[in-house]
Amino acid sequence: MRRDNFDPDNYTFDPPKPGACQICATVHDSKEPHRRNSLYYQMQFRKKHGRYPTWEDAMSHCDEQTKRLWRANLAMRGVMPEDTMQDGG
Repeated sequence: MRRDNFDPDNYTFDPPKPGACQICATVHDSKEPHRRNSLYYQMQFRKKHGRYPTWEDAMSHCDEQTKRLWRANLAMRGVMPEDTMQDGG
């Protein structure tokens, strides 16, 4: 498959299962960030905003203490939360 022909707008996804987060389709505490790597979240976010989500997007609903904790943990792994997913991965 040629990647330059990939158009995520041509794909549809089933809604998240009951009990899963309705935004990222995974099970997580509502106080925690959405799962930025969830394919469902990536595609729905891209359709709405025209770009892939960053960790900052995934954390946007979190309180400041949770954001600080996640930013610190991501930084320890060499991930900058504001990095935009340019290639979808």
